[in-house]
Amino acid sequence: MRWWRNSYVQPKNSPHNVPKNYIFHGTFNPVYGSDHLDYQDYFTFRHNVGSGGTGSLTIAGAVDLIHDY
Repeated sequence: MRWWRNSYVQPKNSPHNVPKNYIFHGTFNPVYGSDHLDYQDYFTFRHNVGSGGTGSLTIAGAVDLIHDY
């Protein structure tokens, strides 16, 4: 997972292979109550649709953190 905090690039999370029933999760650290986060990741996987092959998926999004003091 690549991510940016307030438009500044942060260290990329480690790539790894996981089983098909894996529940994706992660942590962005450090973040603070008024930060804006952007994230993006790219997944590749084998599938057995039709004659089979390799699929890929890109996800991306943004989150504005709000902390009520």
